Amino acid sequence: MTDDGNSVQYIPQCDSNLFNPRSERRETNQRGSRNLCRETNVMGGNIDVKREAPALLPGACVLPILRIPCVVLPLCLAVAGLLLCAVAVGETDFEPKLRAPSEEAIRQAGEYHIFRYGRDARGGAHTNGAWSGASLPVLAIAAYAGEEQVDERLLRQVRNILRGGNSPSANGGYPAQHEVLFTSAAVVMKNTPRIWDQLSEEERLKVDLILKACMVASAHTTSDRAYEDGKRPHAIDGCDNFHRGWNPNFREGMVGNLLIGAVYFGPDKAQDMLSNYDHEEFVAELRDAGLDNTYGTFNWKADHPDSDAPAGEEIERNVRDFTYLDKDLTDPMALYEGLTLHTYGAVVSPGLNDGEGIDGGGRIAAGAEELPNRGETGMLREFDARDAGGPRSSVGYAYHGFRPNLFNQVALIVTGYWEEGPAAEECIRRIEIGAADLFYKLEHGYINYAHGRAAGGPTDITDHRHDYRITRDLWENVLMEYHQRSR
Repeated sequence: MTDDGNSVQYIPQCDSNLFNPRSERRETNQRGSRNLCRETNVMGGNIDVKREAPALLPGACVLPILRIPCVVLPLCLAVAGLLLCAVAVGETDFEPKLRAPSEEAIRQAGEYHIFRYGRDARGGAHTNGAWSGASLPVLAIAAYAGEEQVDERLLRQVRNILRGGNSPSANGGYPAQHEVLFTSAAVVMKNTPRIWDQLSEEERLKVDLILKACMVASAHTTSDRAYEDGKRPHAIDGCDNFHRGWNPNFREGMVGNLLIGAVYFGPDKAQDMLSNYDHEEFVAELRDAGLDNTYGTFNWKADHPDSDAPAGEEIERNVRDFTYLDKDLTDPMALYEGLTLHTYGAVVSPGLNDGEGIDGGGRIAAGAEELPNRGETGMLREFDARDAGGPRSSVGYAYHGFRPNLFNQVALIVTGYWEEGPAAEECIRRIEIGAADLFYKLEHGYINYAHGRAAGGPTDITDHRHDYRITRDLWENVLMEYHQRSR
């Protein structure tokens, strides 16, 4: 054991020549990958590892298992490669694109309650993790970056959601912003072989079905076909309290589940899945998998024939040959760019009416004169938006655009679909401005104005009951580091 409590193992690794194994001290929480060289051979016996090869002709080597001198370098490489494959157990080495969150963020993420999804949850979010659910993707990112101590807690959380009544509702509307917390985590876990291999085949199938359900539901509620000729769709369960053009707390989840589905299944495959979607067949798959909550959504019309829920034929029609604002799923980076430019599309100000607010709300409580980046484009749109009651300026709603946008970005990065270039640079420039503005307003206090009334005082979401601190850490210590390294 090391001083910090990490277990240590000694694993022989191949040196730069691939010929002379050496024993190297490695902490198990340093990387999420396993090594190909092991201390047991294919028959289960110990390998007698030599630190130095016997003197041979130039270019020769000795394979430690067979003790066969190889004079010809290509032959040596070929045989060594076969032996490495033979003794390999589990995954191949990989280098994570993202570093781990801070130790404090990992600790806090592990302390939040095990949450679930379900339409019985209060408030319309269809989850009891609306303010703490970022713990799941944060733990997934930590595991991806090699922090093995989070594995057990991460898998417990995931398996709780895979229990039938706890799976996402996937209706394609407002709850999608919270479902992104699971779907983005699923993308990260699928790209962490150490974690993915610990899920059973049945569990991985359930994850696949949930990701497909969220993608199909969002495709139905955002497709160009669903809105043509002035039409407006109902969600899969008949809900009508949404629109694809509404504020970021709707868009980031609805469109987010589209781009996440694209990178999870692969963009071309995801597009084909929509074009070949068979509603009756998919409902049967959800039923057979025991995903009761998700199945209930997709079987809503059959169970509630008098409801406004769409029939299977309507869902099929809306998702086939899918486009959203003339974009399909084959370019997930373009979907993210559109989301981000909207979410961070407001001009930085201290509040409504240039900081004067309305009835004392919709403004920063203190520090307006020193507000950074004033007049720059990049403020979170929910600080200068509208709702059914008129103007809206809310730090809570702003955060619920900030949070899913970051996890949508994570999904692109870990799958390799993040594309450097002018579009990415503009997205990051705006997020830097908007994040700094959000943090400043929370530090100095912000009095919300929403639904036609002002709050009685500043709204605080920085305490431990909310996942703000671990989400902020994700931006400052993980994503910003990645982008600085990529520049």
